[in-house]
Amino acid sequence: MKRFLICLGLIIITLCSYVVCSAAPEPRASSAILASLSGQQIIYTKNADRQLPSAEFTKLMTAYTTYKLYGLEKTLIVPDNLNEYTNYMETNMNLKPGEEIKSSDLIYGMIMGQANDAALTVAMCYSSIENFVGKMNEYAKNLGMTNTVFTNTTGRNDEKQYTTANDLLILYREFYKDKKLYPFLSTKNVVIPATNLSSERSYWTKNHLMSRFIYLDYIYDYADAGLSSSSSSGGYSVISSATKGTKELVCIVMNSVYENGVNYSMIDAQELFNYGFDKFTSVTVAKQGDLLYETQLKNHKGKDTLLLCAEKTVKGVILDGDDISSIEKKVVLEEPVKAPLKKDEIVGKMVYTYQGNLVGEVNLIAERDVKRSIIKTIFGGIIWFFGLKAIKVIIIIILCVIGAMFVYAYNASRNRRRRRRNRRRNYKKF
Repeated sequence: MKRFLICLGLIIITLCSYVVCSAAPEPRASSAILASLSGQQIIYTKNADRQLPSAEFTKLMTAYTTYKLYGLEKTLIVPDNLNEYTNYMETNMNLKPGEEIKSSDLIYGMIMGQANDAALTVAMCYSSIENFVGKMNEYAKNLGMTNTVFTNTTGRNDEKQYTTANDLLILYREFYKDKKLYPFLSTKNVVIPATNLSSERSYWTKNHLMSRFIYLDYIYDYADAGLSSSSSSGGYSVISSATKGTKELVCIVMNSVYENGVNYSMIDAQELFNYGFDKFTSVTVAKQGDLLYETQLKNHKGKDTLLLCAEKTVKGVILDGDDISSIEKKVVLEEPVKAPLKKDEIVGKMVYTYQGNLVGEVNLIAERDVKRSIIKTIFGGIIWFFGLKAIKVIIIIILCVIGAMFVYAYNASRNRRRRRRNRRRNYKKF
């Protein structure tokens, strides 16, 4: 009995330890999200749709808009009236009126140097600050950032300017997908060349998880890109991506706290990254070219079914101990599929979810060409035509009219026969 109780106790301790170790962290931030960097999967969220001041993260959209409007090689001239919009208390590049500087250098200045004068210069060179901010909101809307509004390019506090962790995730992934944009977030140190009015400028990343320049206490060995933010309205925040083995994760922490000399946005991010790396396993949900579904065909020649393949590879993560079968899948397409079809033509999509969260989706493409059958098409068109509700109503009306005419003709014929019989009877009487 004693031995049994000891064994039972050990089992309970082991199970409790597993639950504690598997539990997600509890960040001090008001909002946080941990997600796959390259895919669509969300691993952890905390108030990810809460609207919060965008603060320094505003410059991420300012940089994106600069890239879209100017590219990276455009030489911009610093406006003569720039000083009317800047404040000596703010972080800046010390840009001088008339200074000629490339758009890419201004992007480095606003992201790595958090320079307000760089964010203002790109807007003033467009046509006006208001028009540039309008483009920022237009690009945000086009990307699907539905809970974001910008009123300025610098991140100065404004109650009408806000964003969410979910929206920032969309924007960060856009940087990641573009090989020309991502270096602005992954570079640790940059030297901006001298201009016509200024000497070289050097900047270090403000993502303290990867910078060894100032804050060594927050170094996270797997962090490889991102930026941070701190303000009285937006609190302490960080966006960072990290890579460990085959896992690429992005973490967004918004409105965390600074207590007893500790910037807890960095601690929150480290704990979330550890949770993602230590408790989850990378899996390939679907490989490019895999046969994923068989669908019925309509108006076709040959075989009645068509195999559908994955257009691209989809990867995700699952908790250690779970099987890939725990990822649920759903086919989205209209069946039967109509001919004609070309090989690799998109027919529908397969959507994958895990624990209620989206892992990713992939287009389903035709494995082969499918030719149309003229006879089946005509026959199918006839069936479709007579299956229309309006046609059915018309047919019913016609049938009712024909039926009424038949009844009328039958009654009329019967009446005529009756009249003839009556005349014959009357004739016989006489």
